[in-house]
Amino acid sequence: MVTKSDPAATSGSVIGYTPHFASMEQIRGTGTNARSDIYSLSATLYQLMTNTVPSDALARADAIIGGQADTIIPLSDLNTEIPPVVSDVILKGIEVSQEKRFATAAEMQKALRRAYTQTREAMTAKTAIYGMDKEPTFKSEESVPDPKTEVLDLEPEFAAGKASLPSEMPTRSVGL
Repeated sequence: MVTKSDPAATSGSVIGYTPHFASMEQIRGTGTNARSDIYSLSATLYQLMTNTVPSDALARADAIIGGQADTIIPLSDLNTEIPPVVSDVILKGIEVSQEKRFATAAEMQKALRRAYTQTREAMTAKTAIYGMDKEPTFKSEESVPDPKTEVLDLEPEFAAGKASLPSEMPTRSVGL
């Protein structure tokens, strides 16, 4: 039970960490900042996107100090559906050295948006070239889009900061 006289009640800090998600400075206890939070966020994204727990910062630092390569595996090597540009953004977020990480969450967000745009443009270019002379084929009936469903592309509005997710998505039926 925490009481008012308990120093933990007034410090505003939590002591402890999860090794695979904690930055080097958090493990050492030398003080944390926004870059430490970016490390933890990036480590979480790493696991969510690859289903693999990232190497912990201490083991990675030991390898680097020992003259070996960083032991972290790029996300795009673990999950081929992750574009290398997205993988690079997450890897920058989990750099062992805080000076190499993004300084702010806004900086990381901009890098992720650029990566998304690059990926989208590359996919659009591939889609425009691929299969121009034939109808699309699908692996199963479940993957065939419903011809009565219209896909709403809200990305330009989100990117410009002019839209937010509505509580209920609008739907329209398109008769064929």
